[in-house]
Amino acid sequence: MLGPVRAAAALFCAAALVSGVGAHTAPVQTAAREVGLTANTYGIQPLLLGRGDAVTPVLSGRPCGQGQCTVIEHPADLSAGSIPTGIANLHQTLIEDQSTGITVFGLSQGGQVITGWLDIHGATAARQGDVTFVTVGSPESPGGFRDFFGFTDPSTPEDSGYAVITIVQQYDGWGNWPTRLGLLSALNATMGMFTIHNEYDEVDDAPYTEEGILEALAADPNGEVNRIWKSGGTYYVVNHTDLIPLAVPLTWIGLNGVARWVDDILRPIIDADYRLPAHGSGITVPAPTAEPEARTQRVSLSTEDTAETVVESLRAALPSGEVDTASPMASTEPVKVATASPMVSTESVKVATASPTDIASASLETPTEKRDAKKAERAAAEAEKQAEREAKKAERAAAEAEKQAERDAKKAERAAARAEKEAELDAKKADAPAADPGDAAE
Repeated sequence: MLGPVRAAAALFCAAALVSGVGAHTAPVQTAAREVGLTANTYGIQPLLLGRGDAVTPVLSGRPCGQGQCTVIEHPADLSAGSIPTGIANLHQTLIEDQSTGITVFGLSQGGQVITGWLDIHGATAARQGDVTFVTVGSPESPGGFRDFFGFTDPSTPEDSGYAVITIVQQYDGWGNWPTRLGLLSALNATMGMFTIHNEYDEVDDAPYTEEGILEALAADPNGEVNRIWKSGGTYYVVNHTDLIPLAVPLTWIGLNGVARWVDDILRPIIDADYRLPAHGSGITVPAPTAEPEARTQRVSLSTEDTAETVVESLRAALPSGEVDTASPMASTEPVKVATASPMVSTESVKVATASPTDIASASLETPTEKRDAKKAERAAAEAEKQAEREAKKAERAAAEAEKQAERDAKKAERAAARAEKEAELDAKKADAPAADPGDAAE
């Protein structure tokens, strides 16, 4: 039963699959290109079909938006040589740029170029510690359309030895095809190929570095914004889609409220056909380093004390053995100082005992406080985004309510007009003279 369904789906998407022809054949040899060797971030274009630059604005322009990406050129078309040419040019770029900390982004067909390079050169290039690959919306993604129907040969390898991050939008059929084929889920993913697959420039909350992934896991432990896991050496990021692709056309004709209603009904049915790994699986989040607890020690000082006597008083207040007065690199200890002068204040200061006049400035934040502040900042940002989503939802509901009110008003107006006409007819009937019985007899 599954065979005919797969065959039909394959025929339906045959034109789009041309972009994958020759993806893993020997690369076309091209002349060496000049690249910006001082730039450590590279971008590979998707299937352009006459469009301009598409990789620079990817992920809301965060990786490449300020011109820090060098584009690795290739035809970016439906020809059989497009991907092999991209593989050859990527290989030449990595030969010329021997620096460390290189990141290569590939959008859609650009991701296929990365997969082809890893298949052909990954095991022999010996750049595993220098290069990170990021594929965005790649048709070669494990779990995507081409992988499900066996068109990948193979899909992006998980254990290439390189750091690889695969980013797809939820329901983008090219990279996020249903695990179990169902009618609604297949139609939804197919619609996603032609809608949200073209919207990666609007994704502003998907992490694209290992550090960003760890931060995203800490800020979003339930996977409400991104579903993230790791398999082998590859990180997978599935970015949440606000509206299922099947409901998107309703927004084109202004039926936003209906689109939201359709999403609420169909999303659980569609999600039942997806079997994704648990959020955070395969990823070990480093435990935070324990910080020494600051102690408060009360020290009485007067306005007549000199800097030397202040330091001596502070040193005497510290527990014995915690300050090495003989070492020029004496340790610093956070203490609380309460003065006895009329200008009484309590200040968190660090006392350096290497010099009697060296009193360090106040320690305003501990690393733990900084982490908590960042976490609170991320939570506030997410709350702000959620508020924006709720505001848009309320706006859509208000617009729909307004339209409904207009419809009800028109309906009431028509009903009033009908009632008025009926009243006029009744009045005319009442005013008409009664027929004379004698006339009827004649």
